[in-house]
Amino acid sequence: MDFEACVVEFEKYVKKFDLTIIENKYKYEHTFRVVDFAKIICENENFSTEEKELAIIASLLHDIARFEEWTKYHSWSKIDHGDLGYEILSNNNYILKYVDEKYKNVVLNSVKYHNKIEIPDNLDKLTKKILKLVRDADKLDILNTQYNPYNEKSLTLHYDFDSKYDIDKEIVNNFISEKMLPFKEVTNIAEDIIYYLSYIYDINYRSSFKIIYNLNILDIKLELLKKVINDSEKYKIIELKIKDYLESNIKL
Repeated sequence: MDFEACVVEFEKYVKKFDLTIIENKYKYEHTFRVVDFAKIICENENFSTEEKELAIIASLLHDIARFEEWTKYHSWSKIDHGDLGYEILSNNNYILKYVDEKYKNVVLNSVKYHNKIEIPDNLDKLTKKILKLVRDADKLDILNTQYNPYNEKSLTLHYDFDSKYDIDKEIVNNFISEKMLPFKEVTNIAEDIIYYLSYIYDINYRSSFKIIYNLNILDIKLELLKKVINDSEKYKIIELKIKDYLESNIKL
């Protein structure tokens, strides 16, 4: 497996789309930030050379469907981009431009399931290991850019942080139960921030938790949540829960 050759092939594919469109440009840059996070996790978790190569290639390809999705629908929520990515890479065995036959299902399934609420039980051990890393790397970049006024890559600087919003009690209960929140339940900015905070419950590797801590991601999100949430008691519950969860997983 030659990662540099994979990047060349990926660039050829992406050039079919207009990268001057901010949404496409963001996803292109997001891809390589995810690759960088994947490399860090691989090193810290002592992945073998083979596992690291697979993880980095899967990270490169995880959002390959996003460009077609935005071009066709001007939306990131009308289709399942994990499923579409699987189809794009499976079509005419395009995946073989990136990996050998014996590894293709590892990468295909890592792309297909990187955005699902849960990981299927029937995947083999290697696929689960790579998939969990891709999910972590993806979420790390999203957490570090969404609602982060200190990060120039954030697309959310234009949101109104001067208003206060109510939070549904069920959302707080789900958060306390350590559940990732379904996006369809989000109705306002405060709940959207809590939705992103709930990503932490799907983080798999200790080194990923350390990255969250080192980048001060939770404090930045909580600072914004405090500005927009209408109920200080609910805020305190969320703050205490997520800080305790992070600290516990760093100490594992």
